[in-house]
Amino acid sequence: MTSRPVTKQPRSKTASSFELTWVRSPVERTKEGIPSELMVLSDLNMVIIRQTIDTIGSGCNQDNEYRIMNDTKKQVFFATEETSCCCRCVCGPARSFNMYLQNKSGQEIARFVRPVRCDGCCCPCCMMRLMVQTPDGEVLGYVKQKWKIFGAKVIVESAEGKPVLEIVTSCCPCRCFRDMEFKVIALGTENEGTIRKQWRGKEDTLNVDHEQFVIHFPSSLDVIEKTLLIGAGFLMDFMFFEMT
Repeated sequence: MTSRPVTKQPRSKTASSFELTWVRSPVERTKEGIPSELMVLSDLNMVIIRQTIDTIGSGCNQDNEYRIMNDTKKQVFFATEETSCCCRCVCGPARSFNMYLQNKSGQEIARFVRPVRCDGCCCPCCMMRLMVQTPDGEVLGYVKQKWKIFGAKVIVESAEGKPVLEIVTSCCPCRCFRDMEFKVIALGTENEGTIRKQWRGKEDTLNVDHEQFVIHFPSSLDVIEKTLLIGAGFLMDFMFFEMT
């Protein structure tokens, strides 16, 4: 993997999931107020998210890293998870993290912030959630799990707390040896999309917990809503498929 520019101040790792750790730089925006680096999403109907090979099963030695590609598998973004070794070992897939979305130059363009949560559907007071921010800390929206007896229900909200998307799973999501698909519903419209976890088949010699997942955007989404759905994809991945 090619080296990327250093964009973080040297510091020791902490378990604080809401600590802003990356160098803050002014966020360039369009006339509509949208962070300009996210505008590449306006022309995309889908994205493919794949963990880099050298970070699969790396434990505390290295943070998870992901390539985000378009439908022709050309890389458009890069994502890096940051969490503490203690939180990763103790909390596992329920751990807190900051996930930094970067452009091809290694500059942060968005941040997915997840607090530690209880990994169990029997705790309705401690549902999974994730916050989406710009690099300077402005909230773009939220992804929140809602309590449900069977399966899971996840709501994507705007910065003002207005529900814009709903993600519904089956009653018994299966982690292994098959594709798994979640339906994405654009509220107030008839448009639908999907978040699909893809299994690469028996010929794959790597024992991985999440090979790759694909997000098909509902046709009505704007750039901010597509960014929120990418964050929702990471949350669904950690809820159902992450094992380390």
